[in-house]
Amino acid sequence: MAKSKNKRLIIISIVVVLAGVGFWYFFSQPVSIPSLSAETQTYNISSSEKYPKFLEVIIDPLDVKVGDSQKMIVKLEDSSGIDWVKAKIEHDAGFDEVSLRLTEEENTYFGIWKVHSTHSKTYQTIFTARNNKGEQNSITLAWSDACSPPNGGNWTLDGNCTISGVNGVDNGNFTVDGGYTLTIQNGATFAWNSGKSITITNGSIVINAGGQSKQTNLWMTDADGDTYALSGASQYAQDSTPANCVRRNTIIQGKYDCDDNNASIYPGAVCRATTGGCDVAEICQDSGSCPADVRLTTVTFTYKGASVTYGTVEHNGECWMDRNLGASQVATAYNDSAAYGDLFQWGRLDDGHQTCTSNTTTTLSSTDNPGHSNFIYGGGSLLSDWRSPQNNNLWQGVSGTNNPCPSGWRLPTYAEWDAERASWSQQNYNGAFASPLKLTAAGIRESQYAWLATVGSWGYYWSSTVVGADAYYVIFSSTEALTTGHIRAYGISVRCVRD
Repeated sequence: MAKSKNKRLIIISIVVVLAGVGFWYFFSQPVSIPSLSAETQTYNISSSEKYPKFLEVIIDPLDVKVGDSQKMIVKLEDSSGIDWVKAKIEHDAGFDEVSLRLTEEENTYFGIWKVHSTHSKTYQTIFTARNNKGEQNSITLAWSDACSPPNGGNWTLDGNCTISGVNGVDNGNFTVDGGYTLTIQNGATFAWNSGKSITITNGSIVINAGGQSKQTNLWMTDADGDTYALSGASQYAQDSTPANCVRRNTIIQGKYDCDDNNASIYPGAVCRATTGGCDVAEICQDSGSCPADVRLTTVTFTYKGASVTYGTVEHNGECWMDRNLGASQVATAYNDSAAYGDLFQWGRLDDGHQTCTSNTTTTLSSTDNPGHSNFIYGGGSLLSDWRSPQNNNLWQGVSGTNNPCPSGWRLPTYAEWDAERASWSQQNYNGAFASPLKLTAAGIRESQYAWLATVGSWGYYWSSTVVGADAYYVIFSSTEALTTGHIRAYGISVRCVRD
């Protein structure tokens, strides 16, 4: 992108404007003000006596293009001292908010940003300062990046513009109007396509010695072909296709690739491969950056009306909670009673019925939420489901009705439980406990009399998968382990997995 020589400044009451968009880098300790270039622009601010009071903003350089770094210095006045200074920077994809750092000069703050995501429109940066009394004030700098045509389509010059590299109009017509001048520097190329036009209505095009205006195609590097280019990607003006390039008009504007060698990595997609199920997937940002690696070690959520914190454990590429819902600790043995937790009827929400000592009722529910905390049983007759009619859509994924797991978590599927069971060193409760999940033989709460049974000798864990009128679960004892179906009215352990 080329540099503009005529930015339009608009001072809005107590607001300053600056522009473009980018990444901000700042220091945690006071720093010296760096040396400035000959292209520095200083703005003296006149405003009301509201504090913190903005006195001066220095921009270096004023004229920028995508990929440039720009220094900013903000000077303020406030007898109570400055608490912080922040900048909210507008760009095509939204806003970035960053903090400026204190310099060695009193009440003077410094920041650097790298311009990206701009094209032929007016942008603004809002500076906000707060003093030690909690009072805030803001100023806004507004500007126009006149040298950033859209990646494809028509472009009308809306400010004096100097082209210093390869740029132009791809798949569109170019119009010079408003008395503005397009200057093509030595070594620069302004390109437009065959069959398209350049119209000078009111303005001029100046081509310096060594510069050229060329009727050809514009290309950008997109090695992986995902229609996203790296920030600051090279442009080419030629008839034939350069290596690893596509026509510029096919590249999505305002969002940048995090990895141009992998078509599955683009803005909004996972940009870092995880090493296990408890590594949080980092998402490629519109700016083309991939966030720092984040590891999920605990999860805090509300369960039975109280805040609880569980750990996480990785196994078989999945991220699991380290204990059963309702357990007070991670199991120390397959028959550790403190790690048994609660016993859910399949498809019911966290309403208290899962507590092993909850009250009982023989009245079936006709809705997904029975509206009470009673365990629903058969009163001496075997009950197959607490709900009539049955609903096969309960517990289906993180957004499933009555999902008892916290946000982002869910019950495992049949396939996930079966893969987990198959990985055990022994197909019994010793193998279940030896797994990193440390599963327990918590027994069941049966549906005929609502009694607890097989506690300490059999383990059962619900899946989210239905099979006919039943639901799948994994079951294990001293002699066997399998994944099979069971009637839904039984109370059985629940272990959550991250989606």
